[in-house]
Amino acid sequence: MNNLDRFKQKPPHLTNLDRIGVFLFCSMLMFFMWYPLTDADIFWHLASGREMLRTHSFLHVDPFSFTPRDPVWINIHWLFQVLVYGLFKWGGYGAILCAKCCGMGIGAFFLCRISKQKGDAFITGLLLVASLFVIRYEIDARPIVITLACIALFMFCLTRFRSTRFVRYLVVLPFVMVIWVNCQGLYVLGIAILGFYMLEDLGKNIVSKKGISNSVPLILALLGVLAACWINPNGLDGVLYAHRIFARIDPSLKNIFSENVSENMPLLKLWGTDPFRVMVVLVFAGAYGVMGFFARKKSGWAEHAIVISFFILALMASRNTALFFWVAAPSSAVACGSLVRNNSSVRQGVVTWSGVWVVVIGTVLVLFLVLHFMMLSMLPKGRCVAPFRFPEKAIEYMKIHDYSGNVFNTDRYGGYLLWQMYPPVKDFIDGRFILRSPAFFAEYLNILDSPQVFEAVAKKFSLGAVLIQTAYFPRYLPLARNVYHSKEWKLVYTDGASCLFYKVSSSNVQAIQLESSMTVDSLAVAAATSWPEASPLRAEAIRHIYNLANYLTKP
Repeated sequence: MNNLDRFKQKPPHLTNLDRIGVFLFCSMLMFFMWYPLTDADIFWHLASGREMLRTHSFLHVDPFSFTPRDPVWINIHWLFQVLVYGLFKWGGYGAILCAKCCGMGIGAFFLCRISKQKGDAFITGLLLVASLFVIRYEIDARPIVITLACIALFMFCLTRFRSTRFVRYLVVLPFVMVIWVNCQGLYVLGIAILGFYMLEDLGKNIVSKKGISNSVPLILALLGVLAACWINPNGLDGVLYAHRIFARIDPSLKNIFSENVSENMPLLKLWGTDPFRVMVVLVFAGAYGVMGFFARKKSGWAEHAIVISFFILALMASRNTALFFWVAAPSSAVACGSLVRNNSSVRQGVVTWSGVWVVVIGTVLVLFLVLHFMMLSMLPKGRCVAPFRFPEKAIEYMKIHDYSGNVFNTDRYGGYLLWQMYPPVKDFIDGRFILRSPAFFAEYLNILDSPQVFEAVAKKFSLGAVLIQTAYFPRYLPLARNVYHSKEWKLVYTDGASCLFYKVSSSNVQAIQLESSMTVDSLAVAAATSWPEASPLRAEAIRHIYNLANYLTKP
């Protein structure tokens, strides 16, 4: 066998244990990804897809909000929006959830197949399930699912090319990039991943004096991927979109978005509210560092550079935690497998304690399954939207009363509002913070924190209704109390989790008086009957009503 043949030889096949592990863990991950829609962004994505198909044109100007001073919109997510709207038309919210679960399962499959060394696929799947279970509710039906799948495909193709030198693994990357660049601005991560592998390959060829000609396929692949980035309806603005996203999460800039948008907060700032999550990330990173050090001769430095880079991203913004877990799992598996295979004492310890490992891992996985099943069992059959997260009943009330006009809404309600009420109703703000200037966002936050300024805002924008979320996020409550006690507004609907106010001068509907115990009791009964008997959601609905009434009516 000559050197070229040895270089191109196929890696060893997966063992039966690896095959079982890949199937088991990918299936479990898909199951854990099945939960009701909780993130409001999916609804403005749906509204955007619907609007593009209705007008047969891309959205270059924001049609949904009445507040942006500069309505220019670089809608980099257009392809994702059209796809999810198509899924909704075909099978409702359930089809969107199924697609999300399948996307995560396919991505996990490619990650598990990165290494065919004995045991690596099993460890990869185990690490993915264990780490992503902790943050599973943050992986909602959003473009991040596309990004995770594309990252997995990039890493799979690049590691396969490194071991086989078959160019066919590189040919697919520009085509993947065309999809990626039209779904999310994080496509720049694909360029970085490919760049790390190319630099690693160049370095090895220079050190071994083979010449850079051996790296030409990777160089051409990088050029092809860069060229593919231009295939988007926004041109240069679309290519540079990732820079704008980075500016919103960079904590060193002390920007208002990083400080006040929960998913943009630096990871270590969550220590007071979510210490377990922070510890999991730090332990994972520490374990990877230790294993990577002892197995450094068996791992490529491209993987180490990728994991370190993604760990920095996770530290910068908590939303990037999933990205870190995603790339660290296969690299950790390779490092762990190499350490076991090449260290006799470690291998002997694993064999000796294999029974204990099986019991511990099995117990943890069963516990994960039980916890997730218990959560799903609380929900009414077929419900695909999270309870109490969106103003479903309040929007129904607005539709029944044919409301049209400007609405002040809290940010987590904007997407659902325009999904259900646009075009007669536009929103004040939604999850598209990239459209908002720091000055506008500061003004919005000032309304929440100093609600006495709200009347001036209402006059400025000719507001006719106010829709406020009153459950889970206490920052909105002072505004709700201020509006409730205002002579200009009256409460016309509440289910405890949301409040809808109409302008007194523009509506003849009788106001809800929460000072009356009979009124509060009747609201509690109405809220409870929306949920099945003996369901924990009934008790939660009642609790929301009484908590809101107590807060709004206290001196």
